[in-house]
Amino acid sequence: TNVIGLLATPNTVARPYTDKLISDFAGGVKVIRHGAVGLAGGAEHMLAGGVVDSDIIATSIKGLFGQEGGVDIDAVVLACTHYPHLKAELMAAAPRPVTWVDSGAAIARRVQSVLGVWVQGDTRLYTAFTTGGYDASTLRAFKMWGFREFEKLL
Repeated sequence: TNVIGLLATPNTVARPYTDKLISDFAGGVKVIRHGAVGLAGGAEHMLAGGVVDSDIIATSIKGLFGQEGGVDIDAVVLACTHYPHLKAELMAAAPRPVTWVDSGAAIARRVQSVLGVWVQGDTRLYTAFTTGGYDASTLRAFKMWGFREFEKLL
């Protein structure tokens, strides 16, 4: 349909950087943006062992698909690092099947590029680094993803 939904944080959908990405990579395509309030926090709550608030999921889906032209969306870009963790919940709440573009692999490639790290052969996870919390929830999430060691960066 040439209509893409962009699900991101409110700040991300309004950034000039996002405008440029759309201009550079989505020429001829209508992009419907929705700045989801509370969705990233819901993902963090889930990763900490909680249950995602279904109202946050429903409000996010309604905010995207309920816009003018939203009935034509056939692909949704999850444009926040947290959102792929909620992909199953978002898919279940969507009004119909669409293609979901998970940004996780692209984010991982960008982190590798910024850090100058290139995986050669051994893809086991060893150390996780965080500039945020070093609390039990964060450590539980790192363990869930297979990391064995954790370091907090200043």
